[in-house]
Amino acid sequence: MAHGYAYEMREVNAMRGHYIQVLGYALLCVILWASIPIRPLELQPVFRVPQDYPTIQAAVNAVPEGATILIAPGTYEESITITKGLTMEGSGIGKTILQPPALSSISGQLPRENPVLTVQAPERAITLHVRKLTVRSNPRNIQQGITSDIGLKAQPDTSLVFEDSAWVSLLGVVQATSLQRLEIYNSLFQNNFLIFGRTNQSPEPVVISKITIIKDNYFDKNLGGILLQGKQFIAYNNAILCNLQQGSGISLTLTVEDGRSEVIGNLVSLCSGGIALFQTVKQASVVVKNNWLLANRHNLELSTFTASRAQLHISIEKNLIIGGNVGVMIEIGPIKGGVIQLLQNHIAWQGKRYLENTLPSSSTFWGNGIILGTSLRQEELKEPLKIEISENRIEGNESWGLALNLLPGWGDQPDQCNVRAPGEEQVFTDPEITGSGNEFRNNLKGDLCPPDYPWPPGFRK
Repeated sequence: MAHGYAYEMREVNAMRGHYIQVLGYALLCVILWASIPIRPLELQPVFRVPQDYPTIQAAVNAVPEGATILIAPGTYEESITITKGLTMEGSGIGKTILQPPALSSISGQLPRENPVLTVQAPERAITLHVRKLTVRSNPRNIQQGITSDIGLKAQPDTSLVFEDSAWVSLLGVVQATSLQRLEIYNSLFQNNFLIFGRTNQSPEPVVISKITIIKDNYFDKNLGGILLQGKQFIAYNNAILCNLQQGSGISLTLTVEDGRSEVIGNLVSLCSGGIALFQTVKQASVVVKNNWLLANRHNLELSTFTASRAQLHISIEKNLIIGGNVGVMIEIGPIKGGVIQLLQNHIAWQGKRYLENTLPSSSTFWGNGIILGTSLRQEELKEPLKIEISENRIEGNESWGLALNLLPGWGDQPDQCNVRAPGEEQVFTDPEITGSGNEFRNNLKGDLCPPDYPWPPGFRK
């Protein structure tokens, strides 16, 4: 017992010495830190319109790089060219309003593009912050039927940050071929033709080289959608409401090249396409979780066309998908391998009767809760493609609960589900489909198609 007590005391003394040593080092660091002279924070200068400068353009021309321009309440009719990084801050949505000059049509032809803001700083990248103001089309242009007003036209490599702003009745909110970063927080987009894309020709996506963050925004009755292509997307808690009767386009279209992207907690309703995700070029991981997709023509569409035979990981989890044309449609192109998971989703009431007469009668995908299409060649699939479908509730769909189409060129086939013809299994390979705990109820054509496919036991009622 004495030996044990002596051993314990030695351990206690050693620990006490260690703590004293650590405390001494910490005290020394505090003394050294206190001896460093404290320099005051270098605040970016602030300038005011109209107190310091009569117009926004005059302020932009005069202020230094990184300055903040505070804009008083009022309506400012200007075409503003920005050649440096800065912050433009108004007094609040609906209080500070920016709009382009009024134009006149010539011989019935539309005039040139009429942007409110133009970022033009050749050979260098700049960051523009826009917050607490409204950018809108000129009401006189709208009255004349002139639809060339653009919110912001940006050069490549620009970074844009929108906060607490509104963008209303514009031909395009942002027109650009590429951007470095795009961050949008707590902003309103209403009655615009196209939000992000190229409006001078057919809509094409804006390429984002770094990261895109779209969080806590409200998109209301925009005819076009959000067309973006890049490496990493964060889309949280946005409300996207369209109007199918007016031909609203795809609402959220992301082409994911690389990295991890998350689409979480969004509400999308009455849009031509709810959420469309396309994966291409490199390895990508996409999480689509806790979204409400209500009565969109294609509620959730995912396509892979990875030319480099990349590995992919897609997780579709805990989404509520009610009404519309198709619940989840996944088209799997040439890939190296990967995992697709559909977990704990509720998919119900897909079919034309839930959208009245707004759908073309030739659609072959009407009414499917989930449709998977793939024609993978054996030489393309270097690693297994695993598809897990578990604990989903799939009910009340006009067609099949879950349909699988393995025919080459399946998207052009008149039938909604097919297996391969004899001999094709020597060229093409099936994915590994697993799952359990799914609940199928009242799907009008049946729960599983083809019915004789070797579905896992967890897919049965």
